[in-house]
Amino acid sequence: MSFFQNIFFQFYYHQNEKFINQILSLYNYHQLRVKKLKINIKNSENNVLKAPENLKPIYTSIVNLDKNPIDPYLIINNRDWSSNQKILETIFKDKKSLSQKQKALTLLKYVAKYISHDRPPFKKNYNNPVNNPVNLFNLYGYSYCGQITACFAKLCQLAKLKVRVIEIPHHTVTEVFFNNSWHMLDPDFNIYFQENNKIISLKDLYLNQKFLKQLNNKKLKYNKNCFLKAFRAKTQFNKLKDLDKLIFQNSPSQLDFKLPPKSELRFFTNLQIKHYWKDYQHSDYGNHGPSNFTNGFLISPIKSTLYKVKLPFPILASYIFLPKKHNLKIIKFQRNKNKFKSIKIRRLIDLINLEHKFPIGPKSLPTYNYSLKIKKIQSSPIIITLFQLSKNAVPYLSLKKNSIKSVIKKPNLKVIFTYSK
Repeated sequence: MSFFQNIFFQFYYHQNEKFINQILSLYNYHQLRVKKLKINIKNSENNVLKAPENLKPIYTSIVNLDKNPIDPYLIINNRDWSSNQKILETIFKDKKSLSQKQKALTLLKYVAKYISHDRPPFKKNYNNPVNNPVNLFNLYGYSYCGQITACFAKLCQLAKLKVRVIEIPHHTVTEVFFNNSWHMLDPDFNIYFQENNKIISLKDLYLNQKFLKQLNNKKLKYNKNCFLKAFRAKTQFNKLKDLDKLIFQNSPSQLDFKLPPKSELRFFTNLQIKHYWKDYQHSDYGNHGPSNFTNGFLISPIKSTLYKVKLPFPILASYIFLPKKHNLKIIKFQRNKNKFKSIKIRRLIDLINLEHKFPIGPKSLPTYNYSLKIKKIQSSPIIITLFQLSKNAVPYLSLKKNSIKSVIKKPNLKVIFTYSK
């Protein structure tokens, strides 16, 4: 086993046995034939790489070789989700001179492709950070109809389309204005209804339920009965939602983070150890976790007495691996700019588990940054931060030639794509 594999195996074996099988499955690639594609990126120009055939991707690793913190974001095959505006440009990169109807349908298809329906990490509707496209695409990849429609509506706004979000019984939909009328588009179900090649409005659907028969010829993303329940409600109740309040007043419109020197970001293709919102139960969806998330690691040496972590992804846990002989008695921990709190260290332990310092259940808010004050010791501790992201946000290679470039002009990054049988 490698150094980091030993760290995780020891930790989970001694302190959390229920994760043993997950950790072993995570690291079983070291027993198999592993193929690593390595590339050093030193400029913002395209670097070409091809994925191996008949091999399964394990993770993508980005290592900062520079002396300073840098933005590690990679653009592969011109797909850029680093901001709301860049998401919009990616959607329309090969599509020019589209009508307003074509724009709306292109956005609908794209959102439905990458965002799945699952219980959202937040209960509230207004000023919800999940409503933000850059968060929903990168951090989670799943939510309920309310958040998905708000995300879709924001992209419509950026595309200069007139849009509104409407709450109906048991569901939320959008209407987009083009060709002098409103047209209902549902990005959650990825559905709309037509008559004579014209997309109908929500009012038209309520007035004439014959359109619901079109459901028999459509492939829905989830249970058809949920949709029928919403549109066959005995009492029609349409509430126009305040789009300005929905669209997250304090949530950034772009990913903002720096990778510290000599640090590594490791994005796993399909690793589901832990996700934000632990108590995941719903009568319609059972007791499963969201399907569209994965986990990643930030692995860093602690080189100074003050160590700061800031990620755009929800942080779920942190582990500090100490040298076997150390004289640390106390460290100080701070989360989301709260007050520093002292943590006593036993001399015999060589791994500090800070998992309990990161709340993930109902009524909690995600952690995006934390700090440590730690006494300088002879050998630098290694800190591993566990975070959550959408599976679709993991940098990956297709079987064809792939263009890879950095968002900064003079990067100094090493990128490793790891595969196994």
